[in-house]
Amino acid sequence: MAKRTIQTCRFYADIPQYLKSLGYYEGSNAPDVWDMNPVNVQEYNSPLEFNISKPSIELDQLLTNIPQSTSSGMYGAVFAHNLTDTIYGFDINTSSITDTQEIINYNSSTSEYNGYSFWNIDVLQESDVNKISLAFLGQKKVGAVSFGRWFEPSHSPDLQVKLITEFDGITNQSTVGGNTITNINHLGQPHWGDLPAWTLEKQDGHDYKIGANTQRRTWQVKFSYMADNDVFNKANNPNKFFTVTDGNYVFDTSMASFFGLTLNGNLRFWFCPNSAGSNTLDENQSQIQEGEKDLEFALCQIDQDSLTFNQVAHRTFDVSMNIREVW
Repeated sequence: MAKRTIQTCRFYADIPQYLKSLGYYEGSNAPDVWDMNPVNVQEYNSPLEFNISKPSIELDQLLTNIPQSTSSGMYGAVFAHNLTDTIYGFDINTSSITDTQEIINYNSSTSEYNGYSFWNIDVLQESDVNKISLAFLGQKKVGAVSFGRWFEPSHSPDLQVKLITEFDGITNQSTVGGNTITNINHLGQPHWGDLPAWTLEKQDGHDYKIGANTQRRTWQVKFSYMADNDVFNKANNPNKFFTVTDGNYVFDTSMASFFGLTLNGNLRFWFCPNSAGSNTLDENQSQIQEGEKDLEFALCQIDQDSLTFNQVAHRTFDVSMNIREVW
């Protein structure tokens, strides 16, 4: 079985973070959950609202226009939750989003395990959007909520990918006498409440903090020979996310839309280095279920001051990225 395969990368861009950067945020009854920081786990009553100050047609399209594409879509996600015994999901204004497909740990509007969940959103129809909210039953623990668009480059990165792991909170110092002193400022990624980050609580009564993966990960990737349509948007489009013809909005599924929603990767995003999962076959070589794939996730930023697109052939470009885990 392959492990930690870097293949079909998927980038999840959170729209509320982008709207905050534009000044379109009008407050929330649970502001901490919309900060993309699952460490801040609290108990909440439903719903968890994100209020929008400037509704418009363009905003409606950004929040509800689902592309007919295999390289981009819309998603919902909840982190550091205990939502296993309740029905839950997103509402746009007052309309519930029920047409979904599981990415991990979300099926039929509920989760099998406490921890975190991702799902695809297949159908959205709403106008005059002024609120996004997560609705559930009862009082529940939630660390963070995310709603946005995912993107996949047109092909896998080059084979010369580097996966770097580090404990940057640990330093070693040599004394005058030649002894080594190890200083531990922090042990890496903080836990999400009662569970380590990126953990599904598949069994009760287990201490998942022992053996948890807390090191910081960095992926150095290069995408070669990408077509210009997969990298850039149209230069003369007044709205860089859409091509508008006779009032019909067509979302631009190129990576330019991802870079736009994350301000060139400066805003945090969720990263999956292989959206197909490392274990697509079980021990009997049978296709496994979608929600059981060995998916790896991280909260990241692009760790470089700028992005350089090198033209290597007619309408063909290369781009390299350092994708660094943050918390």
